Amino acid sequence: MSKIKYLAAALCSILQIGDAFSQSIESERPFQDIPFDERAAGAFTAAPEAITWYRFGNSVQKTPLSAADDRLPTDSRRPNGEPPGTRNPVTPPDASIGKVYFTDASGNPKQCTGTLVIGDLVITAGHCVHPGNGGNFYTNIEFLPGYADGSFVGRFTAEEVTVFAGWYQSGDFAHDIAFIRVTPVPRSVHRIGLGLFKPSCRIGDYFPFIRHGYTPLLNNGERQWESGEAVSGCYQGLVYGSKRTHPGSSGSPSMARISGYVFAVHSAEDAQFPFGSYDALLTRAKLCFALRLYDASCSI
Repeated sequence: MSKIKYLAAALCSILQIGDAFSQSIESERPFQDIPFDERAAGAFTAAPEAITWYRFGNSVQKTPLSAADDRLPTDSRRPNGEPPGTRNPVTPPDASIGKVYFTDASGNPKQCTGTLVIGDLVITAGHCVHPGNGGNFYTNIEFLPGYADGSFVGRFTAEEVTVFAGWYQSGDFAHDIAFIRVTPVPRSVHRIGLGLFKPSCRIGDYFPFIRHGYTPLLNNGERQWESGEAVSGCYQGLVYGSKRTHPGSSGSPSMARISGYVFAVHSAEDAQFPFGSYDALLTRAKLCFALRLYDASCSI
């Protein structure tokens, strides 16, 4: 990037390539438009949260949102996961989940996993688009949904990439989340809903979830895999899963087994603790922020 701009604006704006900016919103009351599974999570009372972000991108013609899209998706599908500790190929692959390809700061081609969630927005891990040290965004970012054995729904190029300041400035894994606005994706391609789920993380509690993703260590990265897991711990905005992960699965959606909504994004493996891996948890402010990225209405 040639420069960084700090703006204090109430609305989102689109910047030309080479620019980035920060902006803040604050969540002061419950977010009513987001599905929330109180049976699994108990009462959720998040403290006010200030959200700051950085973005680069092009002005792009967006796929219009319909009236039904002017809120977070409320799809009724259920994931078909296995018990915790198992991995199974997803056949056919979920067309809303796919590979995210990019070129890192050293010029090396890399890949992660991403999920189509709202309009043309793809959610993935922040470290799949930015190194987390205040440097430049990665380049040549593409999303290939429904990838399997070289076939995919389409190849969609990143037009805007947004990360939170906690990741951009210092690599805070609690903010290891990115939203990629890609070139228009056909409306026929399914979008997965976002949801708020806050496991209690009390000893003995069981919060099952499903994680989809890709990794070169399984079928050479040519197949989408599904891992049944359970939350095994929580720490400062992170939720820990019961199973270890592998390169390529970063950015994978963690979906609550009860509803199928994405409630967190896979960040990394943690071999230093008695947990398998950890994910960045979505919050009310972050979810509302996702809607505002797509210029949809949002009340927080």
